[in-house]
Amino acid sequence: MSYTFGIGVTDLYAYAAAEFVASSSETNINQAVAVLKDYINSAGISGSIARALNSRLDLAARKYCLYGSSSSAISTLNYIISYVEYQRGRGIPTADADHIIAEAQALIDAINNGTAVCDPEPNRPGGPGLIDAEPELATGLSLFPNPASNMVNVSLQEHLGKPALIRIYGLQGQLMVERNYLSLEQGALAFDVSRFADGNYTIMISVDGEASVTRKFVVQK
Repeated sequence: MSYTFGIGVTDLYAYAAAEFVASSSETNINQAVAVLKDYINSAGISGSIARALNSRLDLAARKYCLYGSSSSAISTLNYIISYVEYQRGRGIPTADADHIIAEAQALIDAINNGTAVCDPEPNRPGGPGLIDAEPELATGLSLFPNPASNMVNVSLQEHLGKPALIRIYGLQGQLMVERNYLSLEQGALAFDVSRFADGNYTIMISVDGEASVTRKFVVQK
């Protein structure tokens, strides 16, 4: 028999999560995400960080359960772990960060082990493997000026607080710039292209573990 007397609210959520995982050889992704979101909302984490974590957890569940993409769901969960590690002892208390990381890793392990299951989705559009024609990121993305001479700016105003990876490739496909953001703190990001040769360049942007969006721009001086 287990006793829970004398423990705090957040401890109760940690206990509930552990009991949930231990009670079954399968891990229901939707239910595990719901339990972890309840924990986050009750842990005294600041509102913006809690919202960012909750949206990413929902995204991971959606990628696995709605679109059937294990690799994409794992990528999002790894972003969550990186973000929490960055906020550990800052915006997220150490004990809470450790718990969130452990639960996110448990979800990754369940997906990798083939023990992850989902709630029934009667309106599932097409079953596993369905991928959007273009990520939602594309609707909130702008690149300016184009052509550029000194600086090129990427606007990601709708994705503040989310992790992002941005790469710029050169004329021969060589990597010119790589920036990895654990959390986007500015809506517009500036890249110095003043030393780039004139010509066509490609920028690849991935936010919150989503599939990359590719845009072309020209350097002209």
